[in-house]
Amino acid sequence: MRVSRLTALLLLIVPASALGKQSLAITSPTGFPAGGHPSYTTNIGLDTSAGTPSTVTIKLAPGALAAPSANPSCVKTTQHTPSCEIGTGSVATALPGLGLTVTAYLAPPPNPADVVGIDVVPVTGTPVTHAGAKLAQNAAGNVQTVLSLSLSGLGPLASMVTGMKLTINGTLDGKPFNRMPTNCSPGQSQLTVAYSQKTETVAASPDFAPTGCSALPYAPKISGTAQHTKSGAGTVATTVTQAVGQAASAKTALTLPTGAVLPNISSIKLLNKPTPVGSVVSASPLLPAPLKGKIYLVGTLQKPFLLFKFPPPAVLKLTGQVNLSTNTVTIPVVPDVPLTQLKVTFPGGPNGLLQVACPSKPVTMSGNFTAQSGKTAAATHRLTVTGCTG
Repeated sequence: MRVSRLTALLLLIVPASALGKQSLAITSPTGFPAGGHPSYTTNIGLDTSAGTPSTVTIKLAPGALAAPSANPSCVKTTQHTPSCEIGTGSVATALPGLGLTVTAYLAPPPNPADVVGIDVVPVTGTPVTHAGAKLAQNAAGNVQTVLSLSLSGLGPLASMVTGMKLTINGTLDGKPFNRMPTNCSPGQSQLTVAYSQKTETVAASPDFAPTGCSALPYAPKISGTAQHTKSGAGTVATTVTQAVGQAASAKTALTLPTGAVLPNISSIKLLNKPTPVGSVVSASPLLPAPLKGKIYLVGTLQKPFLLFKFPPPAVLKLTGQVNLSTNTVTIPVVPDVPLTQLKVTFPGGPNGLLQVACPSKPVTMSGNFTAQSGKTAAATHRLTVTGCTG
């Protein structure tokens, strides 16, 4: 009974092989096509000389993600069926001849910080272990999938585990589930284990090795509207869209026409205050529903920034550098996450961020973008201004 529970818990982490030295290896028989969804196998080896493991954490390479949108029903109600199965694996122990096999299923998130849940079911039919997976933003601003597991409740049984192995399916319910980075130098996956005698961290070897990044299409498009009001600031909305299958952006810059849109001096009173100056909606093919966040004005009068903040379960921050002389907002670091839409809205009112004028001739907004692969793209769009008379 306890051994089956151990199997379930360990599988969450994503798996391994040898006695002794701690290790993490990630392999795929078909390679790792950029932006693709191959099946891959992870192996974990534990350092049996460091004492009993208590906490195990795996951070996958930035951009190595999964798509719960492949079957949204799995994250709403518990279903241990083939349509929610995400992988199978095994756990190696120090007990001779003991091979433990488990199946992992996508499940409802057990905690508010989790994007999805994972149910690990031993083939013996003994109790199921519930766990969660979350997204975390690293120091460089990129997004990683983080799996963390505490083994403290296992007692002496934890000391018997020597390694784990799990193969993650490339598809879920017939739809793409895995998502590979679109940056061919994404950064390392890491395994951290806290043992009774010390804590060890190792990088994966081999690791995710995306190929074909420069071959991915990249063509963001922009659109926008602005509403003039006789008093106070106007409402401005901009939208950046991309087709599914394109490379993700690494940097984006949007320039509004000075003939129609200018900063509202009254909004200065919201600088570094907890009152948002706008809202942001981000849609991804990986998620069943769009992420909704708030925008805040921070920095100084000479050097203002726009801070984009998304709440749990995907706690993310983006910083937009404001250039008042060119009327441009640049986000220099964008995570390697596929987006089909990024809509930003600045509402009007006395303290609204932007003043909207009535231009005497058509005005154009423009965008300049850089992909995770290094490709660049530009887009323009005639800004639609409403609320003007004559």
